Amino acid sequence: MKRLIVAVVLVSGAVNGRLALNGDAQTPSANPRTSETETAQARPTSPEVYEDDEVKITIPAGWKIATSDHPAVTRQAKSGQLLLEKNGYTLALSYHTEQASGIIGGRFIEVLRIPWLSVDEAWDCSLHLGSNPQPASRTLMFVNIFFPTGDPEVREKCGIKKPLSYWTDEGGTRQIVGESRWFAGSFTTADGGWFFESDGTNCGKKAYTLTSKARTPEELPVVGDSDLKKIVTEAINIVDAIHYKRCPPAAAQ
Repeated sequence: MKRLIVAVVLVSGAVNGRLALNGDAQTPSANPRTSETETAQARPTSPEVYEDDEVKITIPAGWKIATSDHPAVTRQAKSGQLLLEKNGYTLALSYHTEQASGIIGGRFIEVLRIPWLSVDEAWDCSLHLGSNPQPASRTLMFVNIFFPTGDPEVREKCGIKKPLSYWTDEGGTRQIVGESRWFAGSFTTADGGWFFESDGTNCGKKAYTLTSKARTPEELPVVGDSDLKKIVTEAINIVDAIHYKRCPPAAAQ
């Protein structure tokens, strides 16, 4: 089974306290602007652009600034984080934040939660997840993180009672699908890590993730699902199109 390594440095421990911005880092404006707030006659729809002193982010049709619950997202510092949602998926863009641990690249439990597990259980489970990277931009890659539920050890460590595969006649052929369940996606550089560096002075770190609204293993989307593929592609395009006024992602060393 492919383990969740992909150049990500993971070290045992639990997160204590909320993540906070580095006191020496220059934080973005506390009053980010959107195309909706810049005109008195804006339509009651999702803004097309989110903008502050550090970034300008175009929000495509169908996506909106998140207002609902996000069970797998670990909230970072409020200053420098934008959450977007579409069809039950949340793209969390913490473009100016800091990690709580001193571990290079941070830890799984600093950026993601597994809703049906405790923090300690989620840390243990994270060591047994599968991963599949794909290119996202010249600087970043997108790592798909999944549960191989056919593996008894994964089920034991991750609180999954049984394999989640099932029979389907989709495409006119009877086959078993659903054994691998997609949990989340994380953006990183070739250096690996849950957090990646920014290029410039007085900059915070960055942590970008994509998660679903699933609260139980059974609700997780199937790896390879067509709707999931579309969401992943759109999320990658959103990140790739971010205009950084300062502190862009630093290239791998």
